[in-house]
Amino acid sequence: MPSDETSSITSGTSYRYTILRNQFNFGPGLIKGSWIPEEKTYRLSVAETLFRPEEIWLFDRFLCRIFYTVSLEERVEGEEELIIHGTGVLKDGKGYVFFGPPESGKSTVAQLSHRFQVLHDDMILLTLTKDGVFLEGVPFNPKVVARRNGRGELSKIFSLHKGEQVRIEKGSPEEFIRKVLPEIFLPQSLLSEDRKGAFQYIMNFAAKLGGRIPYYRLFFKQDESFWRLIV
Repeated sequence: MPSDETSSITSGTSYRYTILRNQFNFGPGLIKGSWIPEEKTYRLSVAETLFRPEEIWLFDRFLCRIFYTVSLEERVEGEEELIIHGTGVLKDGKGYVFFGPPESGKSTVAQLSHRFQVLHDDMILLTLTKDGVFLEGVPFNPKVVARRNGRGELSKIFSLHKGEQVRIEKGSPEEFIRKVLPEIFLPQSLLSEDRKGAFQYIMNFAAKLGGRIPYYRLFFKQDESFWRLIV
């Protein structure tokens, strides 16, 4: 529910986040709430400023953190989950993830992949199981494209690089870990303050992912010709 509190948002601000047992306060005062374990429900009080079109992205990120927390609580034993900033696409039954820093081309790749099933152009949930690695989009709106969510097995993962010539270069698992770490989203659950444990979880997940899924550097132009190289 919207709150009458008036909290302002400033670009570049590092917002404080506090936890007291099952209660949390982000901002402070932007989003306050609590987790009701017996009901498996989150109750939120959200400052009205977060519903302005230019600020809704911050609320969207917080909802994504709740989604990630629920995913961790309900995951099957033996499975590991993590969200990364990336575009996810299903093509001919195979899943592909394209990641990179801001302005690297994630949304552009999503737009150029409209003939296939775009899961999300910004946030992809990866689930690592003994049978494979699976991808799906988080249940919130992407930035600029229509999407049709689903779930599929991850076949390849690409870091994005803009170039004059379209080409794909094989990368090493070690390079993958270095490049993907800054793009990992939500390093810990909503009610956790165990930063050391969260960092170790991230490192282990990235190492397993890099060891199981082929990683490539994709250099592309503003057209869909790169798909001819992805088989």
